[in-house]
Amino acid sequence: MLTKRNLVLLGLLCLQVVLIAIVYMPRSQSGPTKVFFPGLKPEAVSRLTVATPDGKSVTITRQGAGWIVDTPAHYPADPDKVQNILTRLAGLHSDRLVAQTKEAHDHFLVGKQFGQKVTLTLAAGGERILYLGTSPSYAATHVRADGDDKVYLVSDLAGWQVPADEKFWWQRDYLVANPEELHEIRLVNHAGSLDLIRNAQGWQLAAGQAGQTLDQGKVQTFVNAVSRIALTEYLGREEKKEYELTKPSATLTLVGKGGTMTLVVGAKDEKAGLGGSYVMKSSASPFYVQGGSGVLAPLVERKVGDLLAGAGNKEGKSTP
Repeated sequence: MLTKRNLVLLGLLCLQVVLIAIVYMPRSQSGPTKVFFPGLKPEAVSRLTVATPDGKSVTITRQGAGWIVDTPAHYPADPDKVQNILTRLAGLHSDRLVAQTKEAHDHFLVGKQFGQKVTLTLAAGGERILYLGTSPSYAATHVRADGDDKVYLVSDLAGWQVPADEKFWWQRDYLVANPEELHEIRLVNHAGSLDLIRNAQGWQLAAGQAGQTLDQGKVQTFVNAVSRIALTEYLGREEKKEYELTKPSATLTLVGKGGTMTLVVGAKDEKAGLGGSYVMKSSASPFYVQGGSGVLAPLVERKVGDLLAGAGNKEGKSTP
Protein backbone atom coordinates (compact mmCIF):
# COMPACT_ATOMS: atom_id res chain seq x y z
CA MET A 1 0.00 0.00 0.00
CA LEU A 2 1.30 3.46 -0.89
CA THR A 3 1.93 5.70 2.11
CA LYS A 4 1.21 9.41 2.08
CA ARG A 5 4.95 10.07 1.77
CA ASN A 6 5.27 7.70 -1.19
CA LEU A 7 2.29 9.32 -2.92
CA VAL A 8 3.94 12.72 -2.57
CA LEU A 9 7.22 11.37 -3.98
CA LEU A 10 5.37 9.70 -6.87
CA GLY A 11 3.61 12.95 -7.67
CA LEU A 12 6.90 14.86 -7.67
CA LEU A 13 8.45 12.25 -9.96
CA CYS A 14 5.56 12.56 -12.45
CA LEU A 15 5.86 16.33 -12.36
CA GLN A 16 9.59 16.07 -13.02
CA VAL A 17 8.99 13.80 -16.05
CA VAL A 18 6.47 16.28 -17.45
CA LEU A 19 8.86 19.21 -16.95
CA ILE A 20 11.69 17.33 -18.67
CA ALA A 21 9.42 16.55 -21.62
CA ILE A 22 8.39 20.18 -21.90
CA VAL A 23 11.98 21.44 -21.71
CA TYR A 24 13.34 19.03 -24.33
CA MET A 25 10.35 18.87 -26.64
CA PRO A 26 11.19 20.49 -30.01
CA ARG A 27 9.28 23.72 -30.37
CA SER A 28 7.81 24.60 -33.72
CA GLN A 29 7.26 28.27 -34.34
CA SER A 30 4.47 29.37 -36.58
CA GLY A 31 5.76 31.77 -39.16
CA PRO A 32 5.99 32.46 -42.88
CA THR A 33 5.31 29.38 -44.98
CA LYS A 34 8.38 27.68 -46.36
CA VAL A 35 7.97 26.22 -49.85
CA PHE A 36 10.84 23.79 -50.22
CA PHE A 37 11.00 23.56 -54.00
CA PRO A 38 9.23 26.60 -55.46
CA GLY A 39 8.31 26.24 -59.12
CA LEU A 40 9.19 22.53 -59.24
CA LYS A 41 7.09 20.51 -61.70
CA PRO A 42 7.05 16.70 -61.38
CA GLU A 43 7.42 16.36 -65.14
CA ALA A 44 10.72 18.31 -64.96
CA VAL A 45 12.34 15.59 -62.81
CA SER A 46 14.41 13.01 -64.66
CA ARG A 47 15.78 11.09 -61.69
CA LEU A 48 14.89 10.41 -58.06
CA THR A 49 17.55 9.11 -55.67
CA VAL A 50 17.03 8.06 -52.05
CA ALA A 51 20.07 7.39 -49.83
CA THR A 52 20.59 6.42 -46.20
CA PRO A 53 23.70 6.94 -44.01
CA ASP A 54 24.59 3.23 -44.07
CA GLY A 55 25.36 3.45 -47.79
CA LYS A 56 22.09 2.09 -49.14
CA SER A 57 20.57 3.94 -52.05
CA VAL A 58 18.12 3.50 -54.88
CA THR A 59 17.74 5.56 -58.03
CA ILE A 60 14.60 5.77 -60.14
CA THR A 61 15.18 7.10 -63.66
CA ARG A 62 12.67 8.37 -66.18
CA GLN A 63 12.71 6.28 -69.36
CA GLY A 64 10.38 7.35 -72.12
CA ALA A 65 6.88 7.58 -70.73
CA GLY A 66 7.73 5.45 -67.69
CA TRP A 67 10.32 4.88 -64.97
CA ILE A 68 12.91 2.21 -64.23
CA VAL A 69 14.76 1.19 -61.10
CA ASP A 70 18.29 2.14 -62.10
CA THR A 71 20.08 -1.16 -61.53
CA PRO A 72 21.82 -3.42 -64.08
CA ALA A 73 18.52 -5.30 -64.58
CA HIS A 74 16.50 -2.09 -65.21
CA TYR A 75 13.30 -3.42 -63.69
CA PRO A 76 10.28 -1.18 -64.29
CA ALA A 77 9.27 1.15 -61.45
CA ASP A 78 5.71 1.78 -60.34
CA PRO A 79 4.76 5.06 -62.04
CA ASP A 80 2.00 5.77 -59.53
CA LYS A 81 4.40 5.58 -56.58
CA VAL A 82 6.95 7.80 -58.32
CA GLN A 83 4.34 10.35 -59.37
CA ASN A 84 2.88 10.43 -55.87
CA ILE A 85 6.24 11.25 -54.28
CA LEU A 86 7.17 13.83 -56.91
CA THR A 87 3.81 15.54 -56.43
CA ARG A 88 4.30 15.57 -52.65
CA LEU A 89 7.80 17.02 -52.99
CA ALA A 90 6.71 19.65 -55.51
CA GLY A 91 4.03 20.88 -53.14
CA LEU A 92 5.91 20.37 -49.86
CA HIS A 93 5.60 23.34 -47.52
CA SER A 94 5.54 24.15 -43.82
CA ASP A 95 5.15 27.10 -41.44
CA ARG A 96 6.39 25.08 -38.46
CA LEU A 97 9.97 26.24 -37.96
CA VAL A 98 11.86 24.06 -35.46
CA ALA A 99 15.49 25.23 -35.62
CA GLN A 100 17.59 27.77 -37.49
CA THR A 101 21.23 26.84 -36.84
CA LYS A 102 23.65 24.26 -38.21
CA GLU A 103 24.26 23.01 -34.67
CA ALA A 104 20.72 21.61 -34.61
CA HIS A 105 21.02 19.65 -37.86
CA ASP A 106 22.49 16.46 -36.43
CA HIS A 107 20.06 16.53 -33.50
CA PHE A 108 17.16 16.37 -35.96
CA LEU A 109 19.09 14.05 -38.34
CA VAL A 110 19.03 16.50 -41.23
CA GLY A 111 22.75 17.26 -41.45
CA LYS A 112 25.86 15.08 -41.77
CA GLN A 113 23.78 12.59 -39.85
CA PHE A 114 20.46 12.12 -41.61
CA GLY A 115 17.59 9.71 -41.90
CA GLN A 116 17.20 9.90 -45.67
CA LYS A 117 18.60 12.11 -48.38
CA VAL A 118 16.26 12.62 -51.32
CA THR A 119 17.82 14.03 -54.49
CA LEU A 120 15.82 15.18 -57.48
CA THR A 121 17.76 15.55 -60.73
CA LEU A 122 16.17 17.89 -63.25
CA ALA A 123 16.11 17.17 -66.97
CA ALA A 124 17.22 20.76 -67.63
CA GLY A 125 20.14 20.39 -65.24
CA GLY A 126 20.62 20.94 -61.53
CA GLU A 127 19.45 19.14 -58.41
CA ARG A 128 17.05 19.66 -55.54
CA ILE A 129 17.97 17.94 -52.26
CA LEU A 130 15.87 17.32 -49.17
CA TYR A 131 16.96 15.74 -45.89
CA LEU A 132 14.39 13.73 -43.94
CA GLY A 133 15.18 13.32 -40.26
CA THR A 134 13.49 12.42 -37.01
CA SER A 135 9.78 11.77 -36.69
CA PRO A 136 8.23 12.97 -33.43
CA SER A 137 5.04 11.23 -34.51
CA TYR A 138 3.79 8.92 -37.28
CA ALA A 139 2.45 11.84 -39.31
CA ALA A 140 5.27 14.36 -38.72
CA THR A 141 8.88 14.52 -39.96
CA HIS A 142 11.69 17.03 -39.50
CA VAL A 143 13.11 18.11 -42.87
CA ARG A 144 15.67 20.52 -44.28
CA ALA A 145 16.32 21.64 -47.83
CA ASP A 146 19.97 21.61 -48.90
CA GLY A 147 21.45 25.10 -48.75
CA ASP A 148 19.08 26.26 -46.01
CA ASP A 149 19.97 25.97 -42.31
CA LYS A 150 16.34 26.09 -41.18
CA VAL A 151 14.69 22.87 -39.99
CA TYR A 152 10.94 22.46 -40.37
CA LEU A 153 8.31 20.01 -39.28
CA VAL A 154 6.09 18.69 -42.09
CA SER A 155 3.03 16.50 -41.86
CA ASP A 156 2.61 15.33 -45.46
CA LEU A 157 5.84 13.40 -46.06
CA ALA A 158 7.41 10.57 -44.05
CA GLY A 159 10.57 8.53 -44.45
CA TRP A 160 8.69 5.25 -44.89
CA GLN A 161 7.11 6.70 -48.04
CA VAL A 162 10.52 7.07 -49.74
CA PRO A 163 12.64 4.07 -48.68
CA ALA A 164 16.04 3.28 -50.17
CA ASP A 165 14.73 -0.15 -51.15
CA GLU A 166 14.51 -1.03 -54.83
CA LYS A 167 11.78 -3.64 -54.29
CA PHE A 168 9.49 -1.00 -52.82
CA TRP A 169 9.61 0.87 -56.15
CA TRP A 170 9.08 -2.15 -58.42
CA GLN A 171 6.12 -2.19 -60.79
CA ARG A 172 4.13 -5.12 -59.42
CA ASP A 173 1.47 -5.23 -62.13
CA TYR A 174 2.92 -7.76 -64.55
CA LEU A 175 0.10 -8.55 -66.95
CA VAL A 176 -2.49 -5.81 -67.44
CA ALA A 177 -5.38 -5.73 -69.91
CA ASN A 178 -8.61 -3.75 -70.08
CA PRO A 179 -11.39 -6.27 -69.31
CA GLU A 180 -13.85 -4.26 -71.40
CA GLU A 181 -11.65 -4.58 -74.49
CA LEU A 182 -11.15 -8.35 -74.33
CA HIS A 183 -13.13 -10.51 -76.73
CA GLU A 184 -11.49 -13.92 -76.26
CA ILE A 185 -9.82 -15.71 -73.36
CA ARG A 186 -8.16 -19.10 -73.72
CA LEU A 187 -6.83 -21.11 -70.80
CA VAL A 188 -5.08 -24.48 -70.95
CA ASN A 189 -4.08 -26.37 -67.81
CA HIS A 190 -4.07 -29.91 -66.38
CA ALA A 191 -7.88 -29.81 -66.15
CA GLY A 192 -8.21 -29.25 -69.90
CA SER A 193 -9.01 -26.14 -71.88
CA LEU A 194 -11.35 -23.22 -71.44
CA ASP A 195 -12.17 -20.94 -74.38
CA LEU A 196 -14.41 -17.94 -73.84
CA ILE A 197 -15.72 -15.72 -76.63
CA ARG A 198 -17.49 -12.40 -76.09
CA ASN A 199 -20.42 -11.44 -78.32
CA ALA A 200 -23.44 -9.15 -78.10
CA GLN A 201 -25.07 -11.46 -75.52
CA GLY A 202 -22.01 -11.55 -73.27
CA TRP A 203 -19.40 -14.24 -72.71
CA GLN A 204 -20.02 -17.62 -74.31
CA LEU A 205 -18.09 -20.85 -74.61
CA ALA A 206 -16.35 -21.36 -77.93
CA ALA A 207 -17.85 -23.67 -80.55
CA GLY A 208 -16.10 -26.78 -79.28
CA GLN A 209 -17.48 -26.26 -75.76
CA ALA A 210 -20.85 -24.73 -76.63
CA GLY A 211 -24.15 -26.09 -75.35
CA GLN A 212 -23.50 -25.24 -71.71
CA THR A 213 -24.82 -22.18 -69.92
CA LEU A 214 -22.31 -19.88 -68.27
CA ASP A 215 -22.92 -17.93 -65.09
CA GLN A 216 -22.09 -14.42 -66.34
CA GLY A 217 -21.28 -13.19 -62.84
CA LYS A 218 -18.69 -15.90 -62.31
CA VAL A 219 -17.28 -15.33 -65.77
CA GLN A 220 -16.91 -11.59 -65.21
CA THR A 221 -15.11 -12.23 -61.91
CA PHE A 222 -12.75 -14.56 -63.76
CA VAL A 223 -12.22 -12.06 -66.59
CA ASN A 224 -11.44 -9.24 -64.16
CA ALA A 225 -8.95 -11.41 -62.29
CA VAL A 226 -6.97 -12.62 -65.31
CA SER A 227 -6.85 -9.07 -66.69
CA ARG A 228 -4.53 -7.92 -63.90
CA ILE A 229 -1.89 -10.30 -62.55
CA ALA A 230 0.74 -9.13 -60.09
CA LEU A 231 4.25 -10.40 -59.47
CA THR A 232 6.09 -10.95 -56.21
CA GLU A 233 9.67 -11.10 -57.51
CA TYR A 234 11.65 -10.34 -60.66
CA LEU A 235 13.92 -13.17 -61.80
CA GLY A 236 15.72 -11.54 -64.73
CA ARG A 237 15.64 -11.80 -68.51
CA GLU A 238 17.10 -15.29 -68.90
CA GLU A 239 15.01 -18.45 -68.88
CA LYS A 240 16.28 -21.28 -66.67
CA LYS A 241 15.53 -24.99 -66.90
CA GLU A 242 14.11 -25.10 -63.39
CA TYR A 243 11.36 -22.68 -64.40
CA GLU A 244 9.78 -25.61 -66.34
CA LEU A 245 8.04 -23.31 -68.79
CA THR A 246 8.36 -25.84 -71.61
CA LYS A 247 5.84 -27.98 -69.69
CA PRO A 248 3.65 -25.24 -68.26
CA SER A 249 1.16 -25.65 -65.44
CA ALA A 250 -1.07 -23.22 -67.32
CA THR A 251 -1.10 -21.08 -70.45
CA LEU A 252 -3.37 -18.05 -70.59
CA THR A 253 -4.09 -16.16 -73.82
CA LEU A 254 -5.91 -12.82 -73.85
CA VAL A 255 -7.16 -11.45 -77.17
CA GLY A 256 -8.41 -7.89 -77.24
CA LYS A 257 -8.43 -4.53 -78.90
CA GLY A 258 -4.72 -4.05 -78.28
CA GLY A 259 -3.69 -7.44 -79.67
CA THR A 260 -2.84 -10.78 -78.10
CA MET A 261 -0.98 -11.45 -74.85
CA THR A 262 0.12 -14.83 -73.55
CA LEU A 263 1.06 -15.78 -70.00
CA VAL A 264 2.89 -19.06 -69.39
CA VAL A 265 2.91 -20.40 -65.82
CA GLY A 266 5.65 -22.83 -64.89
CA ALA A 267 6.11 -25.24 -62.00
CA LYS A 268 5.13 -24.45 -58.45
CA ASP A 269 7.89 -23.73 -55.96
CA GLU A 270 6.65 -25.30 -52.75
CA LYS A 271 9.60 -23.90 -50.77
CA ALA A 272 8.52 -20.31 -51.30
CA GLY A 273 6.62 -18.69 -48.47
CA LEU A 274 2.92 -17.89 -48.28
CA GLY A 275 1.80 -21.17 -49.81
CA GLY A 276 4.39 -21.33 -52.57
CA SER A 277 4.81 -19.46 -55.84
CA TYR A 278 4.98 -20.00 -59.59
CA VAL A 279 7.38 -18.75 -62.23
CA MET A 280 5.62 -16.99 -65.08
CA LYS A 281 6.48 -15.26 -68.33
CA SER A 282 4.31 -12.80 -70.22
CA SER A 283 4.71 -12.16 -73.92
CA ALA A 284 4.32 -8.46 -73.09
CA SER A 285 7.38 -8.37 -70.80
CA PRO A 286 11.06 -9.27 -71.23
CA PHE A 287 11.23 -10.44 -67.60
CA TYR A 288 10.71 -13.80 -65.96
CA VAL A 289 9.01 -13.33 -62.62
CA GLN A 290 7.44 -15.09 -59.67
CA GLY A 291 3.80 -14.85 -58.77
CA GLY A 292 2.07 -15.81 -55.55
CA SER A 293 0.15 -19.06 -55.24
CA GLY A 294 -2.95 -17.15 -54.18
CA VAL A 295 -3.07 -15.49 -57.59
CA LEU A 296 -1.83 -18.25 -59.87
CA ALA A 297 -2.97 -21.50 -58.29
CA PRO A 298 -6.61 -20.79 -59.25
CA LEU A 299 -5.46 -20.11 -62.81
CA VAL A 300 -3.70 -23.47 -62.82
CA GLU A 301 -6.84 -25.18 -61.49
CA ARG A 302 -9.66 -23.39 -63.35
CA LYS A 303 -11.95 -25.55 -65.47
CA VAL A 304 -15.11 -25.04 -67.51
CA GLY A 305 -17.38 -26.44 -64.82
CA ASP A 306 -16.38 -23.72 -62.36
CA LEU A 307 -18.05 -21.09 -64.54
CA LEU A 308 -21.28 -22.87 -65.40
CA ALA A 309 -24.65 -21.72 -64.13
CA GLY A 310 -25.76 -23.84 -61.19
CA ALA A 311 -22.23 -25.02 -60.43
CA GLY A 312 -21.13 -25.07 -56.79
CA ASN A 313 -19.71 -21.80 -55.55
CA LYS A 314 -15.94 -22.24 -55.49
CA GLU A 315 -15.11 -18.58 -55.77
CA GLY A 316 -13.60 -18.39 -52.32
CA LYS A 317 -10.98 -21.00 -53.21
CA SER A 318 -10.55 -21.12 -56.94
CA THR A 319 -11.23 -17.68 -58.36
CA PRO A 320 -7.97 -15.87 -59.10
